[in-house]
Amino acid sequence: MRNDFEPRSIGMVLQELIADLGIGPKLEEAKTLETWASLAGERINKHTRRTWIKGGRLYVSVSSSVWRHELHLQRSQWLRRLNKALDSDVVTEIIFR
Repeated sequence: MRNDFEPRSIGMVLQELIADLGIGPKLEEAKTLETWASLAGERINKHTRRTWIKGGRLYVSVSSSVWRHELHLQRSQWLRRLNKALDSDVVTEIIFR
């Protein structure tokens, strides 16, 4: 049994709070979207209308078919870079629309 009066690190307290609130998946989603935007950079973000995640798939809505085609050809490299930056394989596929 854990003594509630034992000192704990703030990281441990936050992990417990996140688990208790059940917001871990939403935090992972937000982290993934933020990481994508950072990796994509300003040039690509100018041509991206919105991004979202569903079932391990990252959907990226692109402003033109030319950009969609270009990004689609590089999707496996983007996937590797994204998962490496996230330090996990949370994204299984990137779909450019």
